[in-house]
Amino acid sequence: MCQAFHSVMPVLMSYVQWTSRSSSFWAILIIPTSFASCLGVSIPENTRETPVMIVSELCSNGDLFDYVRNVNPPSLYRALCIMLDIARGLEYLHTRKPSVIHRDCKSSNILITSKGVAKITDFGLAKVKESTRSMVRSVVGTVNWQAPELWHPHPKYNYKVDVFSCAMVYWEILQWHNPNKKYPWEGMNEHAIYDAVGAKKQRPSVSGLRKLWCPEIVDLVERMWQQDPQDRPTMSEVVHELEQLVRKYR
Repeated sequence: MCQAFHSVMPVLMSYVQWTSRSSSFWAILIIPTSFASCLGVSIPENTRETPVMIVSELCSNGDLFDYVRNVNPPSLYRALCIMLDIARGLEYLHTRKPSVIHRDCKSSNILITSKGVAKITDFGLAKVKESTRSMVRSVVGTVNWQAPELWHPHPKYNYKVDVFSCAMVYWEILQWHNPNKKYPWEGMNEHAIYDAVGAKKQRPSVSGLRKLWCPEIVDLVERMWQQDPQDRPTMSEVVHELEQLVRKYR
């Protein structure tokens, strides 16, 4: 059955042991406009054979990965608005009590509505920070977008891993005009990426992007993917800078 989300919240929480991590996080978050809205839930009679399913709003333009490949390049203002949508979503997660780390921010996990609004989805790897410690130990995410501190045998990391991954997503957006669009480290295997990003501290090329878009956004991306997490801005700082750029280039 499928009912309005608010009416099934207690039922959904009772069935959370059978749901995916993604749907459980969707259930406990108060969804702002930066996330794909949860409209309902389908709970079958036998949840051991048929999974519990969530019903979300339709984002008719698909994910950002395909959007930048199928839609003509936008204006600087529109590109900045998409970046701001993403930043606000991550800021919302990071400022919850307790805070939430998405851990798998990438272009295929960002949906685009019919009006071109970006919405974060897929909380399958999201992690609630249940203690006051600033680091979470785990190995998760998609290597091409990952922060290098995640690659240790016993990684210690905090919400700054999302800042790094978000920078990689922004770099993809800045590739919009490129006829041969690539995602970060396309064609490289995990070991090659580990060596390039972790050992050699390399990043995707930003050659020509300051002139094509604006120098401020490239400078921001380069701060966001700094090797040392302490050198990266918070998502609240990213939101603040993007809001200024949106006003400047409107």
